[in-house]
Amino acid sequence: CSSFNPRILSRLKTLRPQTRTALILGPLRNLKMKLDIASYIVNRLTKLDCTAAHLSVRIARERVVNKLIAAGFDVAIWTVDDCDTAVRLASYGVGGIITNVPEEIVRIRSRLEATN
Repeated sequence: CSSFNPRILSRLKTLRPQTRTALILGPLRNLKMKLDIASYIVNRLTKLDCTAAHLSVRIARERVVNKLIAAGFDVAIWTVDDCDTAVRLASYGVGGIITNVPEEIVRIRSRLEATN
């Protein structure tokens, strides 16, 4: 289960602790620029006992994704409708791409797998 609302995820974990949860994160507008966004996200996910993060493509930078994966979280990115962006994100090791054009993303993925 995933949600933008941490209270919903917290309540769900209280009711069903075994449920895998993901916090959906959009652009973090109110944070100071000097803040380590990756550490902030890892701390939030850990406090909520989440297993994954669903990040907006606008905050899915390589160092952020790498830090989340290194901390043991699954990472999916939304909304990725551009094939070049999907390829770049796949190279970071994200586990999922959330898109409005799945046929294009699958076609690109198939071509990449064929060349590897």
